[in-house]
Amino acid sequence: MYFLVLQVLVVASAAAFLALFSRRRRSSKLEELHDAVHVSSVHGIYPAHVSVWCALPDFAWHPEVMVCVFTNALVQFICWIVLGFLLPFAAAQAAAVTDDLGLANDVSSKGTLLGYATELSTVAVFAGSVVSAWLSVSSLHCGFTLASMCACLLIVVGFVTGSLPSRLPNPHGEAGVLLVLAAATARFVDGLVTPLLYRRAAVPFPVEQRQDVTQYQGSVSIAFTALSTWVLVGTIALMNR
Repeated sequence: MYFLVLQVLVVASAAAFLALFSRRRRSSKLEELHDAVHVSSVHGIYPAHVSVWCALPDFAWHPEVMVCVFTNALVQFICWIVLGFLLPFAAAQAAAVTDDLGLANDVSSKGTLLGYATELSTVAVFAGSVVSAWLSVSSLHCGFTLASMCACLLIVVGFVTGSLPSRLPNPHGEAGVLLVLAAATARFVDGLVTPLLYRRAAVPFPVEQRQDVTQYQGSVSIAFTALSTWVLVGTIALMNR
């Protein structure tokens, strides 16, 4: 119930922000129309190139904004939704090969490994955020960012399917460490690149418009992750029917 209420609030907040943008957009366009229309004694015609019903702001179609919004949405989706779903299953598989005492079914063993992965990855988010404060936007590479996130995701998926631990040279000593490092790396990258993505998207615009660009990017990312969560939940529910 808590999860349902939280998701509804998130989607409603993002929708309200986009609706506000749409309203401001219409008001701006109507002012432009009022200035552009030339009243004729025969007829008056609105300029055909002006779209009053466009809900998105002008800067939403800027190439830099589109790339940053797309990258940010995927990073948040992979880091906090997909990995959040898969980590408990990956920890269970890793615990089965790291427990030298043969306690593969011991819940505390699985819970301990999951706890390490969760806690260290949370610390990694803050560490990445601190490091990003010392970097310029020119150091951000969206392609490398997505590649690193996908690499971490593949490692976790390898644990979930059970195919990765058997290929490690020393699975008893390396499986748990590799899983924790994958989770921590993914969330370190998230903490590192998210502030840079917001800063980079706002660079091409004047100072007075940068706050709107930042809010727009955040709203799109939140709406995308919230809707993607429901898609995953619905898919899992249908598969278990």
